[in-house]
Amino acid sequence: MNIHQATDLDVVRDIKRLAKEQAAPPKVETLLLDGVDQVAHQWVERLHELRANVDALEGQIIACVGDIKDRLKRLSELGAEVTAVRDNFNSVATEVEQIAG
Repeated sequence: MNIHQATDLDVVRDIKRLAKEQAAPPKVETLLLDGVDQVAHQWVERLHELRANVDALEGQIIACVGDIKDRLKRLSELGAEVTAVRDNFNSVATEVEQIAG
């Protein structure tokens, strides 16, 4: 047997190698499905970004509303103090008028 003669195993191996090298182009269906997957993935990524932005805005709104409520409560307390001072002033003024006669 000649050392340079190909064996059956060598032929099978060469055929498999050639088959891999000469693979058929992807089917249209595969390309379409891959395209749809890519578009869906991009939209999902955008939705995740939007969700993160919405969550950040929600936190800012809640903090702002809490601050406004605290300020309104303090303003109401100051209004009550003003009313108390006014009532006290009116009481003193009435006493002065009574004394002055």
